[in-house]
Amino acid sequence: MTHLEFLAEVNNTSFAQNIEWFSNDLKLYHRPKRVRMNIGLNASKTIQITFDSGSSWTDFASSKKLDFKDEVTFVISPDDLVNFRCTDGSGVTINHMHIYFKEF
Repeated sequence: MTHLEFLAEVNNTSFAQNIEWFSNDLKLYHRPKRVRMNIGLNASKTIQITFDSGSSWTDFASSKKLDFKDEVTFVISPDDLVNFRCTDGSGVTINHMHIYFKEF
């Protein structure tokens, strides 16, 4: 069985357009880690992710309503500063977002 460590979560929280979801960027130390994230949104939205504290953003999801069954896996390196935002004018409500990590 895989042992995962808790990193962050958001539940039943609304964010306006282009507002970062975490007041402090998510950061992991020492060596790269595989991250699993389960997320559910209130509607189809454009969600972006940054790995450099907001200097650049990449579309994470676009025009799809994410639900409990939607889980993604990605890698965070020690130099990464991760955050998320919604670029839609009406913002977004995060029903749930759970982020866990596992060391390689």
